[in-house]
Amino acid sequence: MKKEINDWFKGLDSFTLAFIFPSIYEEVMMSADPDHCTINDFVDDVNEEWDKMSDEQKEKLYNQYKDA
Repeated sequence: MKKEINDWFKGLDSFTLAFIFPSIYEEVMMSADPDHCTINDFVDDVNEEWDKMSDEQKEKLYNQYKDA
């Protein structure tokens, strides 16, 4: 199941990630720092957040958004 969840996450596009992680999207894209306000910065921050999450948190997101 863990591999399935990680594969699902890796397959998400930036639009879907913005839907799942709206606070990170807003923080990055509204940043006054011109070196930290691109979609790539957002994806990097989401990946960092994902790595910090427990398996239970990842599974909860997966179950909530897998069919979105």
